[in-house]
Amino acid sequence: MSYFFLSLGIVCEIASLIALKETQGFTRPLPVALFAIGLGISFYFESLALRTLPIGLTYAVWAGVGIVGMAVIGATFYDEAVNGGIIMGLVLILAGVIVMFYWAPGEEAQLQSAGQLASADLKPLRGVH
Repeated sequence: MSYFFLSLGIVCEIASLIALKETQGFTRPLPVALFAIGLGISFYFESLALRTLPIGLTYAVWAGVGIVGMAVIGATFYDEAVNGGIIMGLVLILAGVIVMFYWAPGEEAQLQSAGQLASADLKPLRGVH
């Protein structure tokens, strides 16, 4: 469930940054409001993900996917320039996120190492969060 919350947080962050682009320097009230609300919701979902996921992994995935997502949106909808260096940088960001994601300890291991969970508690906890 934590990865679901993290995904929702990323989507809200990207939506809020699109609204930020549309504020035109905070001169348009509706996009400013959408930006603030979207960013608040994004942080809320990230806080839910942080209940069981390590902060380093959570932030790396959130920031990395957000960077790549915004770069794709910028190139697709705002005609922002893309060149080989930008593409290589985005690939390296994604590679770093993937490496961290696949080699990070699972949720139960994080809770156990924090002393919040005994091994006997693992089965009842699954599906609760």
